[in-house]
Amino acid sequence: MHSAESGDHRLEGTYREVVPPERLVFTHCWLGVDGKAGHETLVTMLFRDFGGKTKLTLRQRGFRSIESRDGHRLGWAGTLDRLAAYATSVRQKDASGIERSNRGTGQTDKESAGSDREIVIARVVNASRDMVWQALTNPQQLAIWWGPHGFATTVHEMDLRPGGIWQLTMHGPDGAEYPNRCVFLEIVPFERLVYRLDGGRRGERRAQFESTWTLEQVGEHANRLTICMVFESAAERDRVARDYGAVEGGKQTLERLGTHLVAVESGMYRSIVITRIYDAPPKVVFRAWIDPAPLASWWGPKGFTNPVCETDPRVGGHWRIVMRGPDGTEYPCGGVYREIAEPHRLTFTNCPSSADGKVVLNGLTTVVFEDMGGRTKLTLMTCATAMVDYAAAFLKGMEAGWSQSLDRLAMRMAQR
Repeated sequence: MHSAESGDHRLEGTYREVVPPERLVFTHCWLGVDGKAGHETLVTMLFRDFGGKTKLTLRQRGFRSIESRDGHRLGWAGTLDRLAAYATSVRQKDASGIERSNRGTGQTDKESAGSDREIVIARVVNASRDMVWQALTNPQQLAIWWGPHGFATTVHEMDLRPGGIWQLTMHGPDGAEYPNRCVFLEIVPFERLVYRLDGGRRGERRAQFESTWTLEQVGEHANRLTICMVFESAAERDRVARDYGAVEGGKQTLERLGTHLVAVESGMYRSIVITRIYDAPPKVVFRAWIDPAPLASWWGPKGFTNPVCETDPRVGGHWRIVMRGPDGTEYPCGGVYREIAEPHRLTFTNCPSSADGKVVLNGLTTVVFEDMGGRTKLTLMTCATAMVDYAAAFLKGMEAGWSQSLDRLAMRMAQR
């Protein structure tokens, strides 16, 4: 297998049992860079008919550690998601062949007549319907996985009701921005979302279409999510597919959703909301988040100092802090400002890293400042995904760490 990030990975195995189409058993063994076989595990796949669909159960035994088990779980989840996408594409090709045959015999099909204006993408995700729905409708979660690989997303507003406005900006890996404005047309909880989108790359011709996201349960713990984008014409559909890579972008978006859901289910993701009242106006509290001197005085848990505190408070600007614990251990972190609406709202990525510079948590934080007649109601909404196994422990202490930081901010405001 080849990964753009980490190069080639080789594995081998031996088939132990093949019973088409019910059961497959094989050994699974990674090879080292020297070609020598590592630890061997045993994989069993069971295939059961599910009313014309297939329920696949995968079991892998023989792990030497919990970390190895959890890592393989993440890997298999992504692999099975790709298998689901492949099966869906095969089925859609079969269906399109039937439609072409019908046209050849002169038969008409109202749905296929409009298919040249549509882009349809589907994926089966291994998560409960409730978990998928939360990922679709919770702005904090949505910002984690929305968009193709390499993209980040800032959700400015999400009024989840028919007629409600949903505004977001996608940030491309090349620095380009893609502001989008959506209007919700229909919301059927746990089943369907329909909205009208108007958006695109800033300064270029925009895209407009109606998008329907449908959730269908296909197993005890599996749901098929289907996106259907309908354009005004076939030509417009082709333009958006060509200029924006809408088909591949949609596939990558659903792939990122699948990965996010695995993290949620395995305890590798957490989100929290904390509210505080400060005896200072919003403009003062806001500046304490972006000016280096006051920020360094309160950031971090009790007993921590910040010998390095650098900020570049503009959209796309970076911030960097090195926290030093009471025992002298240093904890670098940093991120990028995604939204600055002084003194009302601040959004930034928040990514602690190890001593060798490897990101251990991928976080996103939004802070809202509300005026209360000279005082400030602050609402902090933050979420993070553990990027390495040991970082799951950091998630457990996330609320306590932020609470202590906000308490220190309160003391800073009292001393001004």
